[in-house]
Amino acid sequence: MSLIVILFCMQIPLNLSATKWIVNVQNFSFSPSSLPLVILGDTIRWVWISGSHTTTSTTIPPGAAIWNSPITSAVPSFEYIPTVAGTHNYKCTPHAAGGMIASFVVSMPPGFAFNLKIFLEGPFDGAAMGTSLSGKGLLPLDQPFGPTLPYYGNNSPSWYYTGTEVVDVLPANVVDWILVELRDAPNGASATSATMFARKALFLKPDGSIVDLNGSGTPTVNMSVTQGLFAVIYHRNHIAVMNTNPITGSGGVYNFDFTTSSANFYGGTAGCKELSAGIWGMIASDGNADNQVNDFDKNDVWAAETGLSGYLGSDFSVESESNNIDKNTYWLPNLGKSSQVP
Repeated sequence: MSLIVILFCMQIPLNLSATKWIVNVQNFSFSPSSLPLVILGDTIRWVWISGSHTTTSTTIPPGAAIWNSPITSAVPSFEYIPTVAGTHNYKCTPHAAGGMIASFVVSMPPGFAFNLKIFLEGPFDGAAMGTSLSGKGLLPLDQPFGPTLPYYGNNSPSWYYTGTEVVDVLPANVVDWILVELRDAPNGASATSATMFARKALFLKPDGSIVDLNGSGTPTVNMSVTQGLFAVIYHRNHIAVMNTNPITGSGGVYNFDFTTSSANFYGGTAGCKELSAGIWGMIASDGNADNQVNDFDKNDVWAAETGLSGYLGSDFSVESESNNIDKNTYWLPNLGKSSQVP
């Protein structure tokens, strides 16, 4: 029996014209057995045709509501509205062993917001990050991730990006530019650069929040997540990081705070640093953006700029000057560290 689609209106953020998907339950099968195009806020409706069955969730995304309902002549239908993106697997309990299983994949509606929090080791003072660069008028008006190559001898900086983000006036109280790369994958190991679907240069605030170019807005992208959202965070002289597990979206917004645990970072303590008791962040001193802290960062970056001031790759403390503090306090303790981003 063919799939029936009925359109109706719901008050769901970013999905104002939701779809009702009909799954017929009969002959020891769900028809269709897979729905790959469900959007958050759509409705799945199971309709009894014959037999005595159930629709019972098995493996579903974290945070999604479980379900278990008979589908019989006495209970001829059941509806479920997904609130979390990802793959939802389900079964008919009495007939699963015979292959009566099915699934549907839920995506965020086109366009979603992401609200991320991260700390940089360099400017972190124990509770927040300093804003020396913006206070001294040293931050560039255009995003800094597309420099002339080679960059301190590196022809392929890990964060190289030629986006056109630019502001006429820098917003107040900004730490530095930050680059966010979004990836869509079922798990962290699969979230390689091949799964990247969006990149945005944004601003970092002292409390760790990543904001839009106006200095306060929550960043958005006009795309969908079909499997799981992973965010890679780049800074020009800190090691890149990524979240361990997919970020859960709700109401068209993905919220994630990296700073509360090393477990939030892919690779755990190998890919991040405890900046203060129970507060974690990005590792400083990757001066040439090769995702490692090594001798190149001292010899090709710090040694070439020590004693200078400005917007410098060797300013690992992100406070406008390159000096022995950058080498002894940041580079030396972090020597040998590398990014764990796949």
